[in-house]
Amino acid sequence: MMKTAIDRLRVICCLEGFSFLYLLFVAMPQKWIGGHPEAIKVPGWIHGVLFLLFCGALLLAWKPASWTIGTCAKVFIAGLLPGGPFVIEPWLRREDRRVRNSDHALPAKKTPCSARAAGCEQKRFAGAIRSRRSSVRRR
Repeated sequence: MMKTAIDRLRVICCLEGFSFLYLLFVAMPQKWIGGHPEAIKVPGWIHGVLFLLFCGALLLAWKPASWTIGTCAKVFIAGLLPGGPFVIEPWLRREDRRVRNSDHALPAKKTPCSARAAGCEQKRFAGAIRSRRSSVRRR
């Protein structure tokens, strides 16, 4: 669990969403209706720390996911809204899967043998281009 930056963002996003909803629907009514101003001190701190972690996780997930500024802004705005993190969570899960699959599609690190083979392929390709150029000039 939490192997990728997007997966960490997804988990932190859900925790931050739960803390925000708790703050809004439990702690705030206790403060204003119940007359207990201390009811928001600890949940407020927890939510603040989780929101900062959310912002940091978003910055760390930005490059590996190759998101645009607009995509990051949408995720950030969803983090500001009550229930927003739960709306974008399925999308973050799909994005995590997309990034993981694209990582597996990358070629393995080249060994000397495969590098030699790749060099041969490049020379063969360059030779084919030269022969085509020369045949075009002859006409």
